[in-house]
Amino acid sequence: MNKIIIYYGPKTEFDKLLAKNSVNDENQMTLSKAVRLIDESNRKLVLTQQTQQTPENELLDVENLVSFSDEYASIKMHAILNFDNLFSNFTIDNVFLHNPPQLIANKMEKAFHDITQIEKYQYKQIDENKIREINSNFDAKIIGQPTAKRSLLRALVHLTNGKQKKPAVILFYGPSGVGKTETAKYLAEVMGGKLFRKQFSMFQNNDYVTYLFGGEHSENSFAKEVLEREANVLLLDEFDKVNPIFHSAFYQLFDEGIFEDNNYSIDAGGAIIICTSNYLSEEEIKNKLGEPIYSRFETCIKYDELSPESVKKIIKICIEREWNNLSPEDKYLIDKETIEKGFNKHSSKITNARMVDNTVKQVISDKILDRIISQNHGLTED
Repeated sequence: MNKIIIYYGPKTEFDKLLAKNSVNDENQMTLSKAVRLIDESNRKLVLTQQTQQTPENELLDVENLVSFSDEYASIKMHAILNFDNLFSNFTIDNVFLHNPPQLIANKMEKAFHDITQIEKYQYKQIDENKIREINSNFDAKIIGQPTAKRSLLRALVHLTNGKQKKPAVILFYGPSGVGKTETAKYLAEVMGGKLFRKQFSMFQNNDYVTYLFGGEHSENSFAKEVLEREANVLLLDEFDKVNPIFHSAFYQLFDEGIFEDNNYSIDAGGAIIICTSNYLSEEEIKNKLGEPIYSRFETCIKYDELSPESVKKIIKICIEREWNNLSPEDKYLIDKETIEKGFNKHSSKITNARMVDNTVKQVISDKILDRIISQNHGLTED
């Protein structure tokens, strides 16, 4: 064997690593296929022994053995425990493992320490240029939250120190639909990747315990998903819905950027961790969440209710976006100015951007629906 590369990071970057090493569909074998071939070989061995035939020990030549992170779940525990022995069934040139459970990584490093390389994706970090970029474009992306912008930029400044190991842990609070989630999406866009987002209101049963603390190697977990994030921005949406008994699971992540479970150890140093809630004051946050977790937020940033002027800007943006997605035929049906004027009359009654977006879609869809049902092309009465 020439080399073994254990790679930790997003799949998009693992794909680039494979391409860099000239690994393609023609010259690779996946781990799933390799395990299947071993199982078939073992069954043949049992059959030949039962018929008192002498089994032939044939080794299959493999140029590149590749395992993507989702393949480990299909392997039984006994194979995990003897993972290094799997390779005795093949003659292999190179091995590429994507985000293996710690047990597999340890076995490979111990058995093949001379040829094993560990590579970790280096996430983009906040620097002064990104601070300036966020400042310049924030108001166009997040309408009506200038105070939140200033507070956010101030919270991110310490990350411009390249030696910073602690993540920026920030709680956004305020009414629903005023820009909290959109801010997290925008930060991920600036940091160059898809936002890592978990909706914590979804985890209200025993499955959450396994997901958070880790279970069998075949089960999904918070740590595994964080390991595979694309951008160094994590959104823990509706964090106030997390059962307080699980707060301790986040202490080390918030303090040091480290998160560990039964199978993975994650380093999120320098990350931006955003938690959201609909609390309306810091006093309420402290009372409801409790001092131990509250004290770990670097700052709590308030998002204000949208002013009528901000609502009008959002209305214009939503109408323009929906209109641009229409077919040329339907664009003739939509008078953007008339729709905008109709919305502006009621802007003082609109409280959030989600309401604007949904209502604009409904108004435009109604006009398109009228066009559809008024056309009787090819229809005849019985």
